[in-house]
Amino acid sequence: MKCFFSIVVLTDSIDLKRYTHTDVSVSSRNHPHYVGQGFVKTKSNRIDFVSFISADRNSYAIINLRLFDLRIGRIILIAPKKDGTLRSLQLDSPTMSSDEMDNHLKWILENNKQVIDFFTKPDNI
Repeated sequence: MKCFFSIVVLTDSIDLKRYTHTDVSVSSRNHPHYVGQGFVKTKSNRIDFVSFISADRNSYAIINLRLFDLRIGRIILIAPKKDGTLRSLQLDSPTMSSDEMDNHLKWILENNKQVIDFFTKPDNI
């Protein structure tokens, strides 16, 4: 299956034993429509998201009640700030498999200056 949405959240809290800091599920109870939902926790926040793609290939994500049109970009980066607010950055990417997306995200996080600057701002958590 191809990825229609990826979210990358900066967090300061990771549960390496039970992975309770995050949860993701994708389903299709009425194919060809798909819905994904989940959350990522930080020490003081929880970022919730719902995303969907419809049969006509329109796709959207709602992240902490902010609406993103995924036709503009399939990758959403979220950087929680020390003051409790969230910043986001939406990036375009081609449709790819989950394995391809994992490699693509790894490359972006390590090599894309805009992304590195976004996640390393001093007012981030």
